[in-house]
Amino acid sequence: MGRLAHLHEQGRRFEAFDFIDNGDAVVVGLRISEPDWSGSIEAFKLFTFRQGADVVIGMLDCTDRDDALSASRSVGG
Repeated sequence: MGRLAHLHEQGRRFEAFDFIDNGDAVVVGLRISEPDWSGSIEAFKLFTFRQGADVVIGMLDCTDRDDALSASRSVGG
């Protein structure tokens, strides 16, 4: 958390903008910006949960929304 606080102090911002629930998998889209950048970037993360529990057992960085959706289909539901 110290690193995130430091990045925030330097102007970096994180905004969650997309949430897709697929059973035991959840896709989260993040928009990340920083004052020195020409624009924001989007990142997609796939979180997998232990079946029937609120425990994250995996996190996958995805190249884009379609990649995240495809990966969620293989582990969700």
